[in-house]
Amino acid sequence: LGFEDVSIESFLSGKNFLENFSHEIYDGVILDIDMPDMNGFDTASQINAVFPDTPIIFLTCHEHLVFESFKFRPFDFVRKNRFQDELPEIIMRLKKTLLLKRPSKISIVSGQSIYSVRYNDIYYVESVHNKLCIFGKDKIIITITSTMKDFINKQAVQTVLLFLKWLG
Repeated sequence: LGFEDVSIESFLSGKNFLENFSHEIYDGVILDIDMPDMNGFDTASQINAVFPDTPIIFLTCHEHLVFESFKFRPFDFVRKNRFQDELPEIIMRLKKTLLLKRPSKISIVSGQSIYSVRYNDIYYVESVHNKLCIFGKDKIIITITSTMKDFINKQAVQTVLLFLKWLG
């Protein structure tokens, strides 16, 4: 389908997916409404309870279920008999939507201070002897006492999670 920059995982049932979903974050979920153990609507209900902003795309051959799916605020709906035709365009729209939702700044906590730095202003980050420097085009934007590992684990975790699934 031409989604080289998208990581895709598949599961055999809604129950199987939810077991993984509890310790994995997904940028979007495609749910077949007819699944063993737990149908797509029940699965969507549990997804919305934990991560209400996760975009859900329903998949089914039962077009009359489109209206019932609205209570789960789906991103879209794909008909099984039109899967190959409809999914690429829906995935492209989802990618664009997710890109627009990405934050434009990162908040960096150092001691009692909180710094806000725009992503576009960062050229590179360097860490030497527990001193982390964030460089802009012509100057150091900020210097904090931290290792790169601690910085990523404590300060930038929201960014790492947002960019985890999209490879491109």
